[in-house]
Formats: sequence, C-alpha cells, structure tokens
Amino acid sequence: MPFSPILCCFCLLVLVAQENGGDGGAQQAAELRALASRSPRLALESVPVKVQPPGPGWELGMVSWIAVDRDGLIYLLQRGDKADPIIVLDREGRVLRSWGKGLYTMPHSIRIDAEGNVWTTYAATSMVIKFTRQGKKLLQIPVGGQPVPSRNNFCGTTDSAFAPNGHIFISDGYANARVLE
Repeated sequence: MPFSPILCCFCLLVLVAQENGGDGGAQQAAELRALASRSPRLALESVPVKVQPPGPGWELGMVSWIAVDRDGLIYLLQRGDKADPIIVLDREGRVLRSWGKGLYTMPHSIRIDAEGNVWTTYAATSMVIKFTRQGKKLLQIPVGGQPVPSRNNFCGTTDSAFAPNGHIFISDGYANARVLE
C-alpha cells in the first residue's frame, strides 16, 4: 500500500493523545519516532509532464492535487472553468478522459485507493466523493460540521487516506482540525 502522510499524522495524533493521557502511549510514541527516524530517505526525481490540450478553448486551471494510479495514469484535480475538474492523462500528457463539470468550486485533493477507485475531497462543502476510474460516481460522503469560513473557503475536508482493513480516514482541516475514521 502506498505511503499516506495523513494516515501517519493520524497515528501520531493518536499516540500523542495516549501519551498525554498517561495510559502507556509514551512507549508507543517513542517506538514510532524511532521507526520514522530509521525510515529510508527516498530520492525524488522531478519529471515534467506537458499537458496537451484536447481541443480549442480547453485550458487547464490551477492544479490543486495530483495522483498516479497503478498503471501510471496521472489524475489531476484542477480549479479552472475551461476544463473538467478531474482530468486523466497518460505519461505523455495526453488527456484520456475527464469528468466532474459543475461538481466543485473548490476541489482540494484526489487519491486512488487500492481497487483503483478515485476519491476527491471538496473543501468548500466538506464532501468526499468516490468515483470509478471512468468517472461514475459511486459514493458521496457529507462530512458535516462545516464551519463558517473565516478568511477563505478552506474550512472543510482536505484529504483522505485508506487503511488496509478498508477504513477511510478523512482530514477535516483548516478550521475543524480533525481526522474522521
């Protein structure tokens, strides 16, 4: 299973909470810190991908997130109005398919689960949406508890992570500062 930073953060939060509660979490927290310090540092190689517009008038907006599936297809979640928010590219930057027009005003993240399903988070409404690889909507999770935006629209869901047991973790960031299971 690919590394998930949000899942690691969740584990750290649980361990810190246990440590502060005095119920033996201190040793677990120390073990987790030791494990993290022994983890190998992986080299990161930048590989530019030039997106090839599929037609006239098509324009990519600000990309908020990128995910890559097991076949090497690149999934972009973008905020422009001249292209669908979810765009699937091959390694040469050709648009293979896209979907989601009208679903978002502030899409935040995109993830691919172990089965190849596509998950997005929508910060402006605290919504998590699951799609097939072809764009068919399978599930919509209204996270709820949407606070009133203080300075911007980023008050709701920000990311998701998948546990091996099938559980999903949703970060409800910025204003709520919580992780939901």
